[in-house]
Amino acid sequence: MRFAVQTWSTDLDAVKAYARDAEAMGYDALWYGDGLWPWTHEGWTVLAALATLTTRIRLGPAITYLLDRAYRHPSLNA
Repeated sequence: MRFAVQTWSTDLDAVKAYARDAEAMGYDALWYGDGLWPWTHEGWTVLAALATLTTRIRLGPAITYLLDRAYRHPSLNA
């Protein structure tokens, strides 16, 4: 059985600590919520930052928006 956690936040220090703690506690994955709301940052950028702090835990987007080309063109994710 595998376990994952998810977070949505604009407090980057808290998100970094959350990722380190999740990895230390043995979670298998952490999902960061990408969104168009004021309580998240651009998800792929946050995941890249978290990748520099972790070694084992899998990271991924809880959701990725491709609906509004002004926000993120689909070719960027392709």
